[in-house]
Amino acid sequence: MNFLIIFILEGLLQFSKSQWQSYVNYLTKNTKFSYDQGKDFYEHTGNFLISSNQSTANFITCTSPETSYITLNQIYPSAQHYFSTSIVNEQWILMDLFFHGTWLSENVEFRIGQFSYSYSYTSPTTYPMKIGFCDSIPFEVKTLNFSISQTVGRMNFTSSNQNQGFVSLRNIFIYTFKCYPSCISCTGPKQNECTRCYYGLPTNNICPPCPINQYQSKYQTCRDICDIDSPLYSNGFCKQYPINLIEAGDVDYDVASTDNLRWNIKYDEKHLDLSPTPTQKYPEFYGTFKFNSGIYRYFNKLSTYIYSTYLVGFKIDFITFNDIPMNCGIQFKINNTYYGSIYRNASGIQTHRFKIFDSYEQSSFYNQSMRYHLIAYFDIPKYSVLFSAIGNYTDDTAGWGIILLKITSGYCPSYCLLCE
Repeated sequence: MNFLIIFILEGLLQFSKSQWQSYVNYLTKNTKFSYDQGKDFYEHTGNFLISSNQSTANFITCTSPETSYITLNQIYPSAQHYFSTSIVNEQWILMDLFFHGTWLSENVEFRIGQFSYSYSYTSPTTYPMKIGFCDSIPFEVKTLNFSISQTVGRMNFTSSNQNQGFVSLRNIFIYTFKCYPSCISCTGPKQNECTRCYYGLPTNNICPPCPINQYQSKYQTCRDICDIDSPLYSNGFCKQYPINLIEAGDVDYDVASTDNLRWNIKYDEKHLDLSPTPTQKYPEFYGTFKFNSGIYRYFNKLSTYIYSTYLVGFKIDFITFNDIPMNCGIQFKINNTYYGSIYRNASGIQTHRFKIFDSYEQSSFYNQSMRYHLIAYFDIPKYSVLFSAIGNYTDDTAGWGIILLKITSGYCPSYCLLCE
C-alpha cells in the first residue's frame, strides 16, 4: 500500500508538472537495521540517529516484509538525520507515516533548520489495515505532502505521543524545481524564468521553438529528427514511448566474439586492404574502411517478429576519420537495394533519406574523427535484412568504421498487433 501511494504521487508530479524532479530520498527500500554506538553508527539505521545520546535511531524489524522502520514512541520520541539538507528556493516534500497504537490528537513534527511542519493524528477505534506494513500489526498510513522554502539543517522528526502510540517513517522524498525542458539555466522563485536556452536566445524569459522541420528532445538542442526511442513529437518535444528493439548489431571489445564474426567485409578489388578489423579502442568499431570497401551483415529477427510495425526504424552509429573527401560518402543498402547515404559536397555534410540525429567530435588515435547517429524509417516487408554500408572514397587519407545498427518497430508501440 505504501509503495502504491508514493508511486501515484510521484507520477502526478512527473506528468502534471514536468518541472519537478526528485532531489533526494530516504527510507525507500526494504532494509534491515541494527543497533550500534561505534564509529559511523548512524549508517546502521539509514543515517538516522537519536541526537540526544548519539546512537542509532529507534526502529522495529519485521519478518513480512523483511525490513525495518525508523519508529518514534513515548520512550524514543525523536529521530534525526545525520547529514544536513540544504533547501534552495521552493521544494516539495512527500512522506508516508505509518501510525499504530493509541493516538489522541497528538502531533508528529517535521523540522529542517527554521522550517517546521506538524501533523495531528487520532487513531480510529479499529485500524483499517493489517497487511502491507509490518507482519500483522494493525495500522493506518498517512501520506503527507507540503512545500518548503529556503533553509538549511538536519531533518528531524519528533512525536508528542504519550499514549503508547507509535509512528514509523517511510518513503521520504524531496522534490525540487527543474528548469523547463528547453532551458539550460533558469531563475525566479519557481525556477521558471529561462536565462539560457538549448536553442536560440530567451525572449521575456521564454526560449524560442525549434525551426520548421527540426525537433527538440527535453533538455537537448534542436535536431533534424527525434531519437529512435522517442519518435512521437507532441507539444514541442519528442516524447518517449515503448518501441520494440527488434534486433541490434554492435562491435564487441572481444575481437573474436561471436557478434563480431557476424560482420563481413566487402573488399575493394582495386584497392585491396586486409586491415579492417574490430578495434578495442573506444569506441569499439569495425574498420577502418577506405575507398570502395565496406561491411555487411544479416539480420534475421524481423522475419520472425510477430508484432506489428509502422515503418521499420533504422539507426546507424558510425565514425569517420579525417574529413569525408569532397563529393564522396557512404551508401547504405538493404537487401542490395540503395536506401540512403551520407556524403560531403561544397555545402558540407549532407544526407539522403537518412536524418542526422547527432554528430560530434570523437576523440581517437586519429587527428580528426566525427561520430554520427543517423535515423530513417522505411516501409519494408518483414523479411530478413541484409544491411550493407559501402564507401565511395577517392583517396586513402580518410576512412570510416561501423559501431552499431539498430532495427526497431518504427512508430508502432511495443507488443501492438496492428498499427495503421
